[in-house]
Amino acid sequence: MSSRRLIAMLPLLMIACSSGGSGAPSGASSGKPSAQSKEDAALAAAKSAAGKLGTETRTKLVDALNNGGPANAVTVCSAEAQAIAERVAKETGASVGRSSLKLRNVKDAPPGWVQTWLVAQGDKKADQTQGIEGVFDSPVGRVARFLKPIGIDGTCLSCHGDPDSISEPVKTVLASKYPEDKATGYKAGDLRGALWAEVPVGR
Repeated sequence: MSSRRLIAMLPLLMIACSSGGSGAPSGASSGKPSAQSKEDAALAAAKSAAGKLGTETRTKLVDALNNGGPANAVTVCSAEAQAIAERVAKETGASVGRSSLKLRNVKDAPPGWVQTWLVAQGDKKADQTQGIEGVFDSPVGRVARFLKPIGIDGTCLSCHGDPDSISEPVKTVLASKYPEDKATGYKAGDLRGALWAEVPVGR
């Protein structure tokens, strides 16, 4: 090879050497996801898990209402709501749930960060509250959290409204399925609770 050709190739040889002979520029990505991309992925997973739980639970309740009325909806909810949450958690790898300060099912008790949010809302109406969407430090490391307020609409009042206005069949089922029920006395627009999900940030 002539000396003139070798000189012309020197820049290419220098690039190859500086990148370990791969031909890629120094400083190129190692292929490992960045801390930011891990957080973004965890937050997207939390939002997806919460959405899945909310959609599947509401679909089940609406079907029950349409095929048996409010008393049937209470019965179906008592039998299937927890199973839906457990399945969504297993499928998504997220901790997920629906919680309130006025529980119908004690198994829906909120984790600490959700409890803190619920208490902070006071007497606000659902449309006056702001949810949570972000990545936070926790005792177990960085976690992505998503929380969406749940409001009371007209449909909800048949099971969650003024106790004096709830039908006798619904009262009977509530007393049977939820003897410690505290989830009545709401008005349209009230804050019922929160739909939430938490996902650890991958390492």
